[in-house]
Amino acid sequence: TNNTTFDGSARDTEIYLQRPWDISAVIDHLEALPSDHFLAGLPDTSTIMASGHSFGGYTMMALAGGTIDMDTWAAACDSGDTSDFCSTMTPQLETLFRAGFHEPRVDGYLPMAGGDFDKFGDAGLNAISERITQLDGGFDNAEERDRIWNAVSRQGNFRVTLDTAGHQSF
Repeated sequence: TNNTTFDGSARDTEIYLQRPWDISAVIDHLEALPSDHFLAGLPDTSTIMASGHSFGGYTMMALAGGTIDMDTWAAACDSGDTSDFCSTMTPQLETLFRAGFHEPRVDGYLPMAGGDFDKFGDAGLNAISERITQLDGGFDNAEERDRIWNAVSRQGNFRVTLDTAGHQSF
């Protein structure tokens, strides 16, 4: 809600919390459906693959166990950084970010042309232990694509680069 392409590009700090929490809330809801609900028993929450495009790539990496580099970001926010991430940062929000978002009920993640990876830093991306299939485009920033892949590449992870695709291709 209030965070789609049609809502514009302005973000506040809270949306960086809300997006991963929303995915977990959907899984909670599916698992708690009453037995008389028409979908009861139909969603198989024992095998979940999650995907997200652009800012959704940030959401996927947060859920996969990526840790926000809060030491760096807290210092930046305290020193007057005007980015969206710092826009409404408080000590209470900082504590929530430090708690992390890992969602162990998801078995694999597909970030597509992901954005906002600077929130994690290399160490935060290296903290990811879940399976990742990175989907990116050859027309996107090669240095950024490679930095993300170098941090998450390990046995069982995959990278698919569509050479003639760009950010909006997905």
